[in-house]
This record gives sequence, structure tokens and C-alpha cells, in this order.
Amino acid sequence: MSACLGYLCAAVAALSARPLGRAVPVCLALCGAVVVPFVLLVLTGTAQSEVGVIERSGLLTLRQATPYLPDPHTVGEVTPYLPGMAVFGLPRAVLGESGPLPGLLGDARLWCAAALLGCLWAARRAMRRPAGGPSAVGGGASRGYAVGAFVASPAVALPLCVSGVDLPLTGLLFLTLAFAARRRPVAAGLALAAACSLKWTAWPAVAVASASP
Repeated sequence: MSACLGYLCAAVAALSARPLGRAVPVCLALCGAVVVPFVLLVLTGTAQSEVGVIERSGLLTLRQATPYLPDPHTVGEVTPYLPGMAVFGLPRAVLGESGPLPGLLGDARLWCAAALLGCLWAARRAMRRPAGGPSAVGGGASRGYAVGAFVASPAVALPLCVSGVDLPLTGLLFLTLAFAARRRPVAAGLALAAACSLKWTAWPAVAVASASP
């Protein structure tokens, strides 16, 4: 409901007779689809089950140096992700849940979203100028609005608010492609390796990167 209201306000602002530019519609969409539901869900402790899985894996890593139990007996004791995903559960393991501020800062969704945004920022910088040539993309403001609209879109806003587990993976793959397009193989390889340490679903990207010219 919050996202629908944000999208509606963004559409009205975009179609307004007075030219408001791109900033106002994008900000309205971000507020309605991301900021308000994210803060509400985090403060109320509402999330999909994978958030608890990430946070538990971070706690296990802190205690026993591995996110996996040697003899799990229930589905809830199984960690289906690769070891790198436990990094996003470490803030919860360190801060705990005593108080609203530790509860907010320890939420794995916050750090998954930060990883996505950080990767998008780094990919934007990498794409700013190709090797030995002029800028391959539009102006900085246009790119900023495009990133904001991308984050506010349902495909990103919904998982960002309720789960977050696929966001770091997506961001690292964006970064891999950006580095590969700029002929930076070492940086692309490091970003791809980081993505492959999170989930098995990143591994097909190795074949894609290897086949790229």
C-alpha cells in the first residue's frame, strides 16, 4: 500500500503541468516504495525467514568460525547460503537486539541494501569513462535519477524491504559487468569472486564472464 501511494504520487508529479524535473517523482517513489516500508518493517521486526537465516549464520560464524551446524535436525538449522553471506549477519551477532538502535543497525537487510547501493555507486564510477575514450553514458544527474528509479522499482524495492538476500549478489554482478566493460579484469574477477562466495546462483556468471570478449 505504501508503494502504491508512492508510485501514484510520483506519477502525478511527473505528469504535473508545472515542470518539477526528475528529482521529485524519483524521491516520491523512493519514499513510498523503500524508505517508509523499510523503516516500518525493520522497527517492527517483520521480515521474511531468510533474514533470520543470515543473522543466525553470522552468529554461528562468530561463535564457531563457520555458519554451518555439523548435525542439523530441522530446516531452520540449515544454512543454505555460502559462507560469504554470513558477513551480513555479523552486525546482529555483535550488536544484539537490546534497544531500537542496535535492532535497526543489526538488521541484515540494512547491510544488504548498503552493499547493493555501494556496488551501484562503484559501477557508476567505473562506467563514467571508458578506457581511452569519452564518457559512454549521460550526465551525472541523469545517471543518479536512473539509479534512484531502479532502486524504487518493484523488482528491487520489494526484496530490499522484506528480504535483502539477493541484493548484494545483484550489486556485485553489476559491478563485475561494469569492470569487465572497462577492461579491468582483476577488479571484475574480484567482484565476481565475492558474488560467488554468497550464493550458488552466482556461479553461472563465471561462464558468462569467461565468454565475454
